[in-house]
Amino acid sequence: MKKSWFIILSALFASLHVLAQSSILIPEIVNFSKKTYEAGNQNRSVDQDRRGLLYFANDDGLLVFDGTYWKTYSLPNGSIVRSLKVIGDRIYVGGQQEIGYFYFDSAGLLTYQSLKQLIPRDETEFADVWNVVAFQDDVFFRSNKRIFRFHDGKVTAFLSINWGFLGACNGLLIAQEYDKGLMVFRNQRWQALPSGYDFSKDKSSIRSVCEFGPHRTLMTSLKSGIYSIEGETVHRLESPAINAITAQLVHAAFAIDTDRIVIATRLDGYYIINSKGEIVQHVTKSDGLQSNTVNTVYADKEKNIWLGLNNGIDLVIYNSAISHLNPDNDKKGPGYSAALFKDRLFVGTGIGLYSIPIGADDNLLGLRGGFTPVNNGNGLVWGLSVVNDELLVGRHDGAYLVGNNNCVPLDTSTGFWFFQPLTAQQPCPRVIAGTYNGINVYNYVNGRFQNHKSHTSFEAAKYTVVEGSDIWVAHPYQGLYKISFNDTGGPVHKPYDDIHHILSSGHNYLFKIHDKIVLGLEKRFLRIRPPDRRLQGIHSSEKAFRTRQHLLPARGYGGEYLVCGRQKARRHRHFGSRSPRSHLFFRTQ
Repeated sequence: MKKSWFIILSALFASLHVLAQSSILIPEIVNFSKKTYEAGNQNRSVDQDRRGLLYFANDDGLLVFDGTYWKTYSLPNGSIVRSLKVIGDRIYVGGQQEIGYFYFDSAGLLTYQSLKQLIPRDETEFADVWNVVAFQDDVFFRSNKRIFRFHDGKVTAFLSINWGFLGACNGLLIAQEYDKGLMVFRNQRWQALPSGYDFSKDKSSIRSVCEFGPHRTLMTSLKSGIYSIEGETVHRLESPAINAITAQLVHAAFAIDTDRIVIATRLDGYYIINSKGEIVQHVTKSDGLQSNTVNTVYADKEKNIWLGLNNGIDLVIYNSAISHLNPDNDKKGPGYSAALFKDRLFVGTGIGLYSIPIGADDNLLGLRGGFTPVNNGNGLVWGLSVVNDELLVGRHDGAYLVGNNNCVPLDTSTGFWFFQPLTAQQPCPRVIAGTYNGINVYNYVNGRFQNHKSHTSFEAAKYTVVEGSDIWVAHPYQGLYKISFNDTGGPVHKPYDDIHHILSSGHNYLFKIHDKIVLGLEKRFLRIRPPDRRLQGIHSSEKAFRTRQHLLPARGYGGEYLVCGRQKARRHRHFGSRSPRSHLFFRTQ
């Protein structure tokens, strides 16, 4: 599904800030529907083995994903797989009246071994197995009436009116028992864990435990709060952020790293908090999830997030410098341009210009709130250019200046792409504009842009590079042009004489990267080499860019640039100096 969102690339990671509102930055989300993986709707548990294979407890059995293909393995009785845990080379599972494990046999085939025959005859009454937990050298399986312990090839059972939860973290095996509340497994038996809170008789429904910073455990309940366990001391966490999450009915939590925990909810997607209990991200169905009901959550080896849903599986590409934003909310107009200008982020879309205030340090990672439309900014916005401390807007219906969050017409004679200064002088006395018809030249006099019909007309000048007194323009299917100035200072154009048939018939794109002029063709990249201006193939370390992709430079934003292909965008770093923090904006195709 096409996403018409902007993407922001941060060249360096910065620490996340507390969000009183949802962040405007949303990670890339990949939706896997039931139709995609061809198994049951619900997914209740996720784990990963040392090879990187992912396993899901699914309505139809054990669902396996190798990064490309999905396959489902049924239990002998054909029941739902409710829970699983990868331990070494085995995938232990809990189903309905079934416990056991999958393993790869000598032929590399995934095979199932049931443990049900090891259960004592008088302990075989059980239904769904909701938790599978590794603790020390044992494996524990929790059903409502019994917890089974698989130890040294034997299975023993612990009976209760109701076992409500089972989990292990920081050297504690924790269970919730109907009469006694919180319990820990110690010295081969279950013992009460004094907490100061009453977890007995269904007063609270514990759902998960996970690491919460050094030596601490985060314990979540469905709706009675989130707790911290340090040693064997239990404290309920209290803050507006934690209370807001609790109100959404917490299903599960998982530690991404030592400072970040992802929390799945029944009503409101997922949250990520830091070790201080502060919300750093909140993502819901409106941001791209298939559902707001998240049954389970898991962070894989790459620190990306997998969500088990009632109607599918979602992958959140969390460990990435790439994030999405949607400035026009549900309208989802395609994004074409962005600029940081006077403590505001401006974003141009297919339906208008939007802006949002930012901090003086230009840090976008903590940005929250919402975009507002710029007055008189409706229309297709192709380009945003900051020239002479002015924000110029290239639109389908002309060129505009932005002042006080308002668009003021500058030139409405044709459609405009962008503006560029001709020299590094500040303010620059001469500025060019790429238009639907060619190149316009403007003089900057007394703080105003003036054009005395100084232009050269040939084709749409969208891909333009300034090199000294020369201007190069590439047209995707018309070729390459060189713009120079005559004796009177007027611009003139000359088509590149492609006697060797180098140019593409439909894929000519021009960029300037670290003072090098790069021409992107259909299957390779070329450089325009001074002083003879010959086209020369890119070689050595730059061979990575010989592909059908668009190259987008981080002009003025440090030492990074992008190869933006048809399938995905990738970040590339130039080997050299870089700025302390930079943001690179590019649009999705």
